Amino acid sequence: MRSITFIIGIILLFLLLNLIPIASSYSSYETNKVYSIHVDENGTLSGYVTDPAMNPIEGAKVRVYFHETYEENYSDSSGYYHVTNIPICYCLKNATVSKEGYTTEWVLLAIDENTTYDFVLTSLGKMLYVGGDGPGNYTRIQDAVDNASGGSIIYVYGGTYYENLVVDKSITLTGEDKTTTVIDGNEITYTVGLFADGVHLSGFTIQI
Repeated sequence: MRSITFIIGIILLFLLLNLIPIASSYSSYETNKVYSIHVDENGTLSGYVTDPAMNPIEGAKVRVYFHETYEENYSDSSGYYHVTNIPICYCLKNATVSKEGYTTEWVLLAIDENTTYDFVLTSLGKMLYVGGDGPGNYTRIQDAVDNASGGSIIYVYGGTYYENLVVDKSITLTGEDKTTTVIDGNEITYTVGLFADGVHLSGFTIQI
């Protein structure tokens, strides 16, 4: 009887010794698990929008399409734009820039953390300049307006222009900077008279 009890005791001890490493291994395995957390990263697209003569274009809409949605931004008076919150992934994204009076341009880009790209827009109408040094520039805004046709864009460099403008065509008048591009009406009844639909005026300080 004692021998049977002794044998049973040995068997139980043997089983117990084999269970201990298993439990220890299981505990160690659970403790040393590595959990990875995926964090989405966003990139940006920035640059300048200009015409072929490298003059800045203000108010151009730059839009980046991705995953059936988009992010967009508008160019400032220097032509600079900055689109944010663009997901970084292994794919090309359609970046499109548009503004009324210009051809729409687009490009496929791989967006990373800080991507840069400059756009050049071509006017759909005639492009005229006032106050610049290059050939074909006018000294008076009204002279450029008189020689413009519907859809033309007149870019006015910084300075003070003592004029009373009559705009009777669907054109775009853009000043270089609203703080430095001034139209002074010499205290006449009006400084700028708009007598046509579709006239776009921006980037000026207008004084009576």
